[in-house]
Amino acid sequence: MNQTKLTMNLLKILLLKSKTRNVIFYLCILILSFSCQLPSYYQLHQIKSLEINNEIMTYEDNSIAINYNFWSEFGSSRCLFTNKTDSIILINMELSHFIYNGLATPYFTNKVTTSSTSTLNSKSTTYSNYKPTTYNTGIMSNTSFSISESKILIIPPKSSKYINGFSIGYFYKNCDYNPYKDTMVKSFDINNTPIKFTNLFYYNIGDLTSAQKVVKNNFYISQISTITDQNFIKQSPKTDCGKQVYNYYINVFNYQLGSRYFIKSNYQYN
Repeated sequence: MNQTKLTMNLLKILLLKSKTRNVIFYLCILILSFSCQLPSYYQLHQIKSLEINNEIMTYEDNSIAINYNFWSEFGSSRCLFTNKTDSIILINMELSHFIYNGLATPYFTNKVTTSSTSTLNSKSTTYSNYKPTTYNTGIMSNTSFSISESKILIIPPKSSKYINGFSIGYFYKNCDYNPYKDTMVKSFDINNTPIKFTNLFYYNIGDLTSAQKVVKNNFYISQISTITDQNFIKQSPKTDCGKQVYNYYINVFNYQLGSRYFIKSNYQYN
């Protein structure tokens, strides 16, 4: 759609500034380049779990709830961890892991965040004939500080915190799956899926001396499908307070769900 608008705008410019012979020549070039443009494809990956509610992608028990929304390019294991109790919950991030096809990565990365601020001491006052004069001294002072990542993530009672996750997907292809053919669909079960991943969290309720609990959420890719960009994305009018914003449109994903993610590719397969 954007390419079509660009082509029409260029044609208008050529009609205004060029002679007929030149217009015909450039028109042929534009048509040729437009027809040779490679289509964009989207791979849509469907995620399934054997332990959690697959409709809303939520694990829940009497003490906690963990909500997932995988929708993004390549997907993310980021989750919202909710404390349902009247006591604090302490998550041990050093013991907690993201496990991807058997490879475990700890959530604690020992990251150190450094920040600095600069202050300009800009004012100085002198007196001449009893009249004050203020001028810029040009003296700078710098302050920096570092924050180290904590091994324990504390969630207060009746509240939630986001836990940043890891990238999940990759562009899938093999001999029996043409990833550049529209409507191509391949299904998997827990035994033959190309991607399995797990969120493993260790936590205590109240304090670190209480009995340690563990929650394990297992996921796998149950289906992969290929969709062209024309079918994957549509333009929808933007609204504000229920009214359409004049001549303003936004891109909307047709297949968006919290249990899915997507990967885009422009490569043409023969």
